[in-house]
Amino acid sequence: MNSSNDGKILRLRARYQWAGPGMFWAVIEALYGNGGEMDADALRTFCVCNAMPEDFVQACIDCGLLVEEQGLIRSMRLMEELKNRREKSNKAKKSASIRWQKEAKSKTMRTHSERNANAMLERRGEERRLQEKPKEEARSERTPDELHAEFKRVAVSNQWCDEHYADKTLDQARGLAAKDRDEFLRKVRIMLNSALHERTRGLARKVFHEIAGLVNDRGAMQSKLTPQEKAARELFREEVGQTVDEA
Repeated sequence: MNSSNDGKILRLRARYQWAGPGMFWAVIEALYGNGGEMDADALRTFCVCNAMPEDFVQACIDCGLLVEEQGLIRSMRLMEELKNRREKSNKAKKSASIRWQKEAKSKTMRTHSERNANAMLERRGEERRLQEKPKEEARSERTPDELHAEFKRVAVSNQWCDEHYADKTLDQARGLAAKDRDEFLRKVRIMLNSALHERTRGLARKVFHEIAGLVNDRGAMQSKLTPQEKAARELFREEVGQTVDEA
């Protein structure tokens, strides 16, 4: 903290020769271990126990190396140094905490994105697998009327909709353009094949809602609803925040 040529140290040397700076550093070490200050009596006892002159602490005070206030003896320079170290340490901890939080957030976002991507790949793979099933298992050669009947049976039995809504969906699907109708039948096949197995039942329900959305988007399903039905569907949307098809 102080060089051997510091004016205050020189005054100490003039009184105690070269032993002065050595005894002073012993005092500084004691203060350092107590946060830069100690009880005056305790520090003087420390000096006596370490074979220092009884007046050494007072000499350090007279030279301006130490300060005595309210029964405590402290080194102002040491306390300033300790304060600077604490501030640097706190800044380093704060920076490290911010960096760790960013890394954790980035890892969480990557994990979430990877999970979504994996789920999408799994669903596409499941759709592809179901479409590529042997004909005798997937029953892909069923006629449109057979597919319509199975669509209604599966949707109603699983309580995804009632018979009235299923009939309206099928009625509207019959009026779709050729391209949209092919897409409708393709999704119906996926829904029916998925509904055959418990582990893919969730996929079947999701495809059912996609079918309802396709028919609504392409075929103006709303035009086939009565005013009372339209009002009920609008009230449901306002209360729940979703359409009947999305719920």
